[in-house]
Parts: sequence; C-alpha cells; structure tokens
Amino acid sequence: MNTSKLFLTINPSGRRYTILLLRTPAIFLTTLLLTAVGIGAAQPGAPAQANPPAQVASPADTTSVHLASPLRQVVTVALGGSYEGEIVMVNGSDQATTVQVFQVDFLPSEAGVGYPEPGSLPRSNARWLEVGSGDVQIPAGEQVVVPYSIKVPNNPNLAGSYWSMILLTPSDAESVQETQEGRVQTSVRTQFRYGVSVVTNLGDSGESQMSFDNPKFERPQGGAAAHLQISLKNTGEQLLNPNLSLELYDKSGAQVDRLEAQAERIFPGTSVRQDFELGSLSPGEYTAVVIADAGGEDVFGTRYTLNVGDSDTP
Repeated sequence: MNTSKLFLTINPSGRRYTILLLRTPAIFLTTLLLTAVGIGAAQPGAPAQANPPAQVASPADTTSVHLASPLRQVVTVALGGSYEGEIVMVNGSDQATTVQVFQVDFLPSEAGVGYPEPGSLPRSNARWLEVGSGDVQIPAGEQVVVPYSIKVPNNPNLAGSYWSMILLTPSDAESVQETQEGRVQTSVRTQFRYGVSVVTNLGDSGESQMSFDNPKFERPQGGAAAHLQISLKNTGEQLLNPNLSLELYDKSGAQVDRLEAQAERIFPGTSVRQDFELGSLSPGEYTAVVIADAGGEDVFGTRYTLNVGDSDTP
C-alpha cells in the first residue's frame, strides 16, 4: 500500500490541514484532519476568561463536539504564582463521544507552524502546566470541563512570555462513501481537532523589542499595484500584538497614502511577514514610514526610501 502526505498551512487563520491519502488498487481512502488553533491575533496581558469568544469554533458541519471556551487563553502570573483555568467542551449530538487530550509546544513562523514535543522549546510553559491528558468522555447533549493549572517556578531568570498548546481530538468523524462505475469506492473521513494556546505572561517583566527585516519592494510592469513586504521579528521577551500603519510620502514631503493593518501575534523569537499594497505609483522617489504600535510605550518604527522605476529594493 502506498502512502503520501500533503501538508497545507494557511495563515493568518492558523488552521493547519493535514491530508492523508491511502491508495489501494480498488479503494481510495481519504482522511481529512482539520485543526483549529488559537495562535492568531489576540489581546495579550488579559486573564484567560476575558479573551473574546469570537475565535471559538463551532463547526456543526464537521463534528458534534465544539468548544464553549476561547481557543486563545492569555494569563498573567507572577513568579512563584499559580493560575487555574478551564476548557469547556460541548457534545451536541445524541451519542456519547470521547475526546483525546494532550499537550504540545507550538512555534509559529513565516512558513507555517511547528508542533514539537511539549517542553522542548526555550519559552515553553508546558512543564508548568498540568492538564488531565488522555481520554475524556462526554455524554450525549452535555458539556465537560477540562481543568488545567499553571504553576510558575520562582526563578528570577524567567521573564516575559511563555506558551504551549493543549490539543483536543474528538473521536467522532463523518464518513461519506461513493461508488464510481461500480469499481472504485471512495471513503472520506473528516475529523476536527482543536488547539487551545495557553500563554503565560510573567507580570510586566521582560523587554519588548522588534526589528524590521528583509524588506522587498515590488512594482510589477503594466501599472499594477506596488507592494512592500517586511518581516516583523519579535527580538524581545514579551508577546507582541501590534497595530501596523504605513505612511507614504513623495519626494516633496506630501503624504500620498496611509495604510493600516493588524499583524498576527508575534511570539518572542518569531517573525511574521507583512505585505502592504501601495497601489499604482508614478515614477519617482518615495519615503515609507512603517509604525508598529503594540500598546503603551511599545511603539516601533522604520523608514524606507522607495525608488519607483529605478530600483525594486528599498
């Protein structure tokens, strides 16, 4: 039997789709595993229960189990302190189901998201986090609370933000079978799982820093829209969730345009790629001022000179 895997990562939604294809001469069996993970934009520094539930998925068309608690839980805990949180799962079907619970680390990057072993990353809080792993039974039409607790070590060398993820995989799945020309049978099995990110901010400790790297300016031929792409890298110790703006000026100093965007959450040591569409620009020299406002005193900026018609590199 031949096996092949296709991995697709779609940003900024943070959803990872894994397609596993199993081929036999007469039967094609496809398993589609969808993971909703809470790694997108959110407000840092707030208690877990204060995170807005707008990111809570309820895919009734995919699985009978859904979450009634946020996919992203950000808590602030002092050194040596503790916190107790919960994940609420609801079984909307008329049959009991089982949900497997386990921990992983996660590391966002411009290319996608990696899921290494829990506690393997330098800024993992997985070893501070206790959650009942294994199988959780949810009776039909009822909800179950999965509690977790965080115990932060009293280590003065710790500062900033630490994170990991709790994965929940319901056992139920939908299957569809089709027969083509009476010879080939196709079975599609869809399974949905949730990734609840748990971020621990150690008070207001840690530095906030950001760098603007790898700028790329493109102005396609034929008058198409110009684009400025920048990598925003969190070089500090705190989770950043910046609001972005770009102000474009011509050579005389007159403002040509102002753009605004919301970046993904940028974890320490990681970066996101931001694309600003500048529209159709006439030949000449422009100045682009990029500002990343992460709140309070955490405001970062950079400036680029764009030569339209002379160079594609700021």
